[in-house]
Amino acid sequence: MKIVIGNDHSGFCLKNALVHHLKEQGQTIIDYGTDNPFTITDYVDYATIISHEVVTHQADLGILCSCTGVEMSITANKVVGIRAAVIHDAFSAKRAKEQVDLNVLCLGEQIIGEESALFVVDTWLAAVFHEQRLQQFEYFN
Repeated sequence: MKIVIGNDHSGFCLKNALVHHLKEQGQTIIDYGTDNPFTITDYVDYATIISHEVVTHQADLGILCSCTGVEMSITANKVVGIRAAVIHDAFSAKRAKEQVDLNVLCLGEQIIGEESALFVVDTWLAAVFHEQRLQQFEYFN
């Protein structure tokens, strides 16, 4: 699986932990995030890049890391075809993938600890989208 990941300055440490963890699992990771936590960066740039990589099928899924994840989620969802959400627990990660095929996971470094974030990401990646469920709802057709 090809995963694209991005972060602003406030999601630097969490992003690095995720990249290391996912590479150890054999995932293909493309890192578009900042590599300097001391220079203020604009989250909009990273959310936009990651979202475009996912909707153009350059990557299967995207992960965004910032202070809370909220700003990244709002920006990512402006791109048609992106289904992004701030997720900080494994149950929500699993349900979001199963129910709405969440394709961009947003995490807040100041909200979730590293160990919890790794568990959330692993749970999200292992979950399977139930496409037939969406076909029940007219607005998804």
